[in-house]
Amino acid sequence: GGANDLCFPLPHVPLTSSSPSSTPHRSSSSSSRARSPSELPVIPPMDVLPGELCFKIFHLLDHQSLAAAPQVCRKWNALTCDDELWRKLFQDRWGADATAFYAPEPEGAKPWKDVFVVQDRCDRYGL
Repeated sequence: GGANDLCFPLPHVPLTSSSPSSTPHRSSSSSSRARSPSELPVIPPMDVLPGELCFKIFHLLDHQSLAAAPQVCRKWNALTCDDELWRKLFQDRWGADATAFYAPEPEGAKPWKDVFVVQDRCDRYGL
């Protein structure tokens, strides 16, 4: 169980087959037939969510859950790298004053995710 259960691999479809029906000279009627469900690619459930909805979900997560979110699927891996997402999470946890103080200079010099991780580590180890 776990977050990795949310993504499903595409089914293996062999490129060649020893059956006589797999010859390249198929009739047009057989090539236009509907594919059975086992022949259709499986789309990970989280891949069908619009990015905007994913960001709304991410903004509701705590930092530990957000850190695990990239393991759900490739789309979430890419989306959780959003700098504004981590800036907001930092601000929610440490406040606007700390956010202004720790803001990377020049703008974008260091990702907010890195700033968050360092500050979290300092808090946990009392530095």
